[in-house]
Amino acid sequence: MLPLITHASPRPLPRPARPLTARPLTAALLAATLLAATLLAAGCLGSANTRYFLLSPTTWPTATAPAAGLVVIRSCQLPDYLNRTEMIMRKGQNEVVIRDFDSWAQAPEKMIRLILRENLARILGAENIAEGKSPQPRSGNLLIDYEFRQLDPTTDGLLAVNVDCRLHALATKTDAIHNLAFTIPLAGKDGADIATAVNQALARIAEETAMMLK
Repeated sequence: MLPLITHASPRPLPRPARPLTARPLTAALLAATLLAATLLAAGCLGSANTRYFLLSPTTWPTATAPAAGLVVIRSCQLPDYLNRTEMIMRKGQNEVVIRDFDSWAQAPEKMIRLILRENLARILGAENIAEGKSPQPRSGNLLIDYEFRQLDPTTDGLLAVNVDCRLHALATKTDAIHNLAFTIPLAGKDGADIATAVNQALARIAEETAMMLK
């Protein structure tokens, strides 16, 4: 009689792995996701709060005698750090602070030249102020170049102004340079306060220029 031969029972085959499926978000995880999305949207929308400012003429018509000849504002130059759309503030001697949410609506150099021209037109009479930068040259024309060294709102609550006014008489081919330096108090540190102070500064510069033309 043959001996009984025993065989090991076969091992069950491993079951195939189930495909991974995304588990539904729990209530807490869903709430956290919605909160993060809300905060992100709020941050993005916050950038739309930037305010844009224009300058405006602030002098009033006066009885000042008109200048002899046509007055032409030929150029208006600002330092590079000022000739940008973002408003800046000067902090101390060497630091410049860019205001993230206050900007000029136009290029500052162009806007300041136009306001100075309008202020002078109100003082001297519009017929005595050239419309463009380069009218037909005449011997009686008087050319004006403004070179700003400072037009800085400062964190000390002042607008610091320093500008060279160059007068060039075509008739005599002579130049005269007048330096104007003064400060104007800021009512606050808001963009509207800065625009108001710059308007006041440009009015004073126009009035001082008109006095030089007498």
